[in-house]
Amino acid sequence: MKPIFRQLRWSAVLALILFSAIVLQPEASKMSPSHDLTKQEAEAIAAKLLHESRPEAEYVILAGETMERDFGWVFFYAPRLYLETKNPNYLIPGAGPLVVLRKDGSTRYLPTSVPNIPAVAEFERRWRSGRF
Repeated sequence: MKPIFRQLRWSAVLALILFSAIVLQPEASKMSPSHDLTKQEAEAIAAKLLHESRPEAEYVILAGETMERDFGWVFFYAPRLYLETKNPNYLIPGAGPLVVLRKDGSTRYLPTSVPNIPAVAEFERRWRSGRF
């Protein structure tokens, strides 16, 4: 088996490096309420959550598909084995897009019962109205 770092996309490697930096330097990860997250910080949060949710899936964030909105970022991801083989047997049902909020780093999963673009639009509408 090849080392995992050769199999992951560079964006995933970057996310792992950022996550390691936050874990190894916990003081650096503390934010004041007035601090807005950067995209890199948000991606590190997403990578950590995805790994913790299903480590066996080895989720890879699809960096080219990340959407930035006023509320934060929407991260799309897929299991590493699916990306390598394109075999749909490796897809995981219910793995919807992950939102990381810019203001506080909190996360929300979007539903998979509707297409991605309408799901993002509905989340943004609810976020703007304060009902998310």
